[in-house]
Amino acid sequence: MTIKEQMAKMMVAAARGNDLILGRALGPRPSYFIIGDEPMTRDVVVGQPFSGPLGEVLTSAINTLQEKYGIESEDVYVTYLIKCRYASGSLTEKIVTDEWLPIAQTEYYLSGCSNVVAIGRVSRLFAGHISQRPSFIEPYQPTLVERVRQAWNLIRS
Repeated sequence: MTIKEQMAKMMVAAARGNDLILGRALGPRPSYFIIGDEPMTRDVVVGQPFSGPLGEVLTSAINTLQEKYGIESEDVYVTYLIKCRYASGSLTEKIVTDEWLPIAQTEYYLSGCSNVVAIGRVSRLFAGHISQRPSFIEPYQPTLVERVRQAWNLIRS
């Protein structure tokens, strides 16, 4: 799928009334590509990925990584595999693989990152479709904030 076709897919999603939440680099040359499943309601309100309580957990985790490994927040690119919210039950694996996976792959390659941290069940698809062997975390906790907190605890250990 060409970049033009990928952009057209995102335009269709936006035309359906979905707010697109695009990834963002926290610095000029990120090397860690952190990808989650899909935006939460707070992300849509703010217009940025990993906002609200989830963003606070992510910031805390990056601070810990800075202390332990020298990783700065400027080294991070954050995004979601799926760029908009879907009504409960309407998101199928076919939609993910046909529409969103190629977009996330292009986003990864354009970001210039060399490391991937996939957080969540759906982002596992992404981790299996890129040419590098990424870091991969799939925590199983009841809430998203708790899952991210556990993921970062695994990285720290």
